[in-house]
Amino acid sequence: MKGAVSLRAEAAAFGVADRFEPVKNVSDAAVCEAFARAKTSVILSRREGSCVAVGESLFANTPVGLYEDAGIGSRFFINGHTGRLLQHAHMGRQLMGFIGEAHRYMPPQWTLENGIDCHGSTAQLNNVLRGSMLGVGQEWTQVIALHHWRPDPMLVHAADRKRLQPAYTGINVRFGLRIGTDSPSTA
Repeated sequence: MKGAVSLRAEAAAFGVADRFEPVKNVSDAAVCEAFARAKTSVILSRREGSCVAVGESLFANTPVGLYEDAGIGSRFFINGHTGRLLQHAHMGRQLMGFIGEAHRYMPPQWTLENGIDCHGSTAQLNNVLRGSMLGVGQEWTQVIALHHWRPDPMLVHAADRKRLQPAYTGINVRFGLRIGTDSPSTA
């Protein structure tokens, strides 16, 4: 745990090395339970894709703090209902205030009301794909299959699993890749 060593060193410099325990390779259930126990979740990355930890936190009823200038796709989901955008200066004061007001936020309610779940996200992606295909004069014949992440992408409906099994098998045979837990094993 090379990263754990540097985290402990930095925590020791601030006198808080005894306040956390780095963990590695924990189960999905343990991650969900940890998010649900937390008062807040803070992502201090300045740039990354759509940080999955943001969505996991929101659905665990844990408000999220991100830098106000972070280049993170899921920053779009942070608002007065779901968390707080943080400035780089005076971080300690901001975090103490955020933790003290954590009970005021309602992340799951806002997230569900605004379609930030697998159903809403899939519908939005289908609309974009359909518009793109129709916009270039091609047919739109079928919506994409509904997936959810727990922790890997999984098809929600059994009918989609059955319908797409030949594609999973073809990808596995042709490229040696298993996709999620829905694909066949090569063993």
